[in-house]
Amino acid sequence: MDFRRYTINQLSRLTGTSRHLLRDWVRRGLLVPTQISGNRKKFSFEAFLEAERLALDEAQKSEYAHFVPSLRPYERIPDAFFDSLLNFNKSQSSGKAKRKSTKKYLSNKNKEDL
Repeated sequence: MDFRRYTINQLSRLTGTSRHLLRDWVRRGLLVPTQISGNRKKFSFEAFLEAERLALDEAQKSEYAHFVPSLRPYERIPDAFFDSLLNFNKSQSSGKAKRKSTKKYLSNKNKEDL
């Protein structure tokens, strides 16, 4: 077991990992300091390897999520939701507008829908 402790800069140089990534791992709780003296955090090489393993697992899960369908593939937004939105918009447009109406900028097809 290696008992040496490294700062973020030393660990970055030793492993070829960017300091920003290491700090991100610390912020997300993947890389845990093994020694804290004042404001300086020191990390073991084992802690780095564990953080790297956790980050790879996390990345694989997010990649896997792109290929897995939704847990509820047949769930849809009910049509009543959209009907209520249309009714809400109609009730809003029935009142007088305080500023110039944008109807003159709409195409004929959009005017028919209103």
